[in-house]
Amino acid sequence: MSDLTSLMARFALLVALALPALSGCGGDTISECLVGQERCGDVCVDLEADPMHCGACDRVCVAPADQCDDGVCSAGGEGEGEGEGEGEGEGEGEGEGEGEGEGEGEGEGEGEGEGEGEGEGEGECDETLCPDGDCVDLQRDPEHCGECDNACRPGEVCAAGDCACPQGRLDCGDRCVDTTSDPENCGECGNACAGGGSCIDSICQCAADECWEECTDLSRDVSNCGWCGNTCWEDRYCVEGECQCLPGLVWCGMMGGGRCTPVEHSPFDCGECGSRCDGDDRGCADGECVHECDEDDDRCNVEGWGQEPDFFYCTDFDTDPVNCGACNNSCAPWEVCVDGGCTGFYDAAGCDQCPCEGVCGDDACCGFPGDDEVPPICVSGDECP
Repeated sequence: MSDLTSLMARFALLVALALPALSGCGGDTISECLVGQERCGDVCVDLEADPMHCGACDRVCVAPADQCDDGVCSAGGEGEGEGEGEGEGEGEGEGEGEGEGEGEGEGEGEGEGEGEGEGEGEGECDETLCPDGDCVDLQRDPEHCGECDNACRPGEVCAAGDCACPQGRLDCGDRCVDTTSDPENCGECGNACAGGGSCIDSICQCAADECWEECTDLSRDVSNCGWCGNTCWEDRYCVEGECQCLPGLVWCGMMGGGRCTPVEHSPFDCGECGSRCDGDDRGCADGECVHECDEDDDRCNVEGWGQEPDFFYCTDFDTDPVNCGACNNSCAPWEVCVDGGCTGFYDAAGCDQCPCEGVCGDDACCGFPGDDEVPPICVSGDECP
């Protein structure tokens, strides 16, 4: 091989070695990265500060922890850093940074040199740090919407710092409603479908059941409970197509008939149907026969038995639907006794257990008094019996 051929071969080898280093790192050497950098593929990177290669070549930092601090992804704050470097020929410059987060400086070189500077500070929350220590986005966090601890109502979302109903639902005063299917707000807020009708595609439709050409809901209608014409009399109402006693009462059959009775207080059905209090213990308190009521109980004597002592109830005027607020003051079939006053209620249709915001709205969701097997009820106001 001639000297010229050998010289050309050596030059080609040097070019092949130099091109990757020059194109990848832009450094001052042709085969090594700068001090503090590592090679990742064809590029030279700082694994301590590069969010695309944080701590390892294949580790990328993503929001909210989109900053790289000492090789660890974190939510960085804003900081300022300045750096200056001077050199002649081939040289490096160093700079210092002050502030929180990360900052970068610029280096200037004289002649053919280059200068680089970097500033680093302690990473902080780049959103909003609330008093409870949570780093939150006030524009989107439903627990901190617009400001710390400003929680949206159940069913709402936080959009641009304001609580709002999600797409497809309307704010009907106390809750977010799907007006395409809500029978109480069909098509628009407040438009209730009459007669147990249902709401389909924002239009009130007759319920699946119809009695004498009138819409009815056989699962709840006290005049047509279970089937047309089946009426729930007196102190009963309709639950899932069956006549039920009012909350706090139990059905006790007698001679082919029956009545709803408060087995917790009745001396004739004390604790269970047919359990009569005789002898000296003629009162009933909490389902047990007693001689006298406790001082915290309210006593109601049974009138018309013509003997002393009379039978008597040991009850609570605050909750007893038969003696609500006073002896023998019975609530209507659509009422329960709350704090000594008869209060309207309705069954929470379609809801198996409290809370039932979508059904009860501002009304209280209450377990069925005295019977855990019955679905909950909605009671007017904010207190349960």
